[in-house]
Amino acid sequence: MIIEPATESDLKSMASLTRDALSFASQPDTRLWEGMSDTEMEEHLRAYLPGEQAIALVARAEHTTLGYVGARFEPDVSRRSQQRAVIELLAVAPPYRGRGFGTRLVMELLAALRRQGITRVSVQVVAANEAAVRFWRRAGFHQVSFVMEQSLSQEGSADNAE
Repeated sequence: MIIEPATESDLKSMASLTRDALSFASQPDTRLWEGMSDTEMEEHLRAYLPGEQAIALVARAEHTTLGYVGARFEPDVSRRSQQRAVIELLAVAPPYRGRGFGTRLVMELLAALRRQGITRVSVQVVAANEAAVRFWRRAGFHQVSFVMEQSLSQEGSADNAE
């Protein structure tokens, strides 16, 4: 397996993997992706191509894309002169899940971020996704906040009745 920076030619396979992914890192609401056309999804993923704003790495074996991980950079408000990375996307093709490819992608991403001088990395995980919580804990991440939410829509009013 080879892990390398994503390129323009990877966008189509990244879009396909995103559609097949069961959950996302910082964007766990799959409704964001459901309504997107292939072209819209590729355009959205283009923002993760390596540059000043983001980085994405792809894992390949022979001519097959096994998975990818993407993170964006943002100012670290707790350390004014530094940037931090937020891992927003992690997708591994269904036949390759549970075989360590996601872990290897994340570890390679962390190494690349260190080389770029990034000192803090975060990921947001839906608490109910226990498998994702275990995955990120095994990767060395720990909980630093707890987000609560309430729906204010009429459809969500039953959720608010408790």
